[in-house]
Amino acid sequence: MKSQIDSAGRIVIPKELRDRYGLRKGQTVTIIPLPDGVSIVPELAERRFIRNGPLLSIETGPGIAPLSDFDVERIRDEQLKSKSP
Repeated sequence: MKSQIDSAGRIVIPKELRDRYGLRKGQTVTIIPLPDGVSIVPELAERRFIRNGPLLSIETGPGIAPLSDFDVERIRDEQLKSKSP
């Protein structure tokens, strides 16, 4: 995937990649110099769990990476195990 650097030094990260890696407007990233380029690493906020009666919800928003199906299943399994005798 290619992108151009504008005169201010900005790079547009394609929407597909922003969605895949949970990158949001205003989010802070760390730029790591490498011998053959740079790596852009998002600083992710910790996920916030909210209890709504018997249900457990995960707060989303800027800086909070989306959960994969695997993550959702793992969290669900952990919650079920913690409630079993």
